[in-house]
Amino acid sequence: MDNYRSIICYAMHLMVRSFPMPERVREADGAFKIGYCGTIAQWCDWELLTKLVEARPGVEVHLVGPLDAGASLQVHSQIVWHGPVEHGDLPEIMGAFDCLIMPFKVTPLIESVDPVKLYEYVNFGSRS
Repeated sequence: MDNYRSIICYAMHLMVRSFPMPERVREADGAFKIGYCGTIAQWCDWELLTKLVEARPGVEVHLVGPLDAGASLQVHSQIVWHGPVEHGDLPEIMGAFDCLIMPFKVTPLIESVDPVKLYEYVNFGSRS
């Protein structure tokens, strides 16, 4: 079994670890799709996301949500920004991802807040 890099969120700390690639039915392009749904803001860890996609050509990161004032998108062929979507479309969109992440920079503020995004993902039935 091939290995891939997976981002795992545990207690708001992001760790990049190696795990066996799960067997699954792939779409035509065969990419492993990692998703984030929420506001794209200064707290997004672009360095981590860029390192992830550069290390794994078969991985795509999909960002769904508005771009916060003062934030900027990092351009990469494997990082796709879809912009804001209707709330009612989220279950279908999130269901297309192989896993969901919270790509936040680890800061004292992030470490001190309740990870509400995790509850949102669980509510939508995420596999991650």
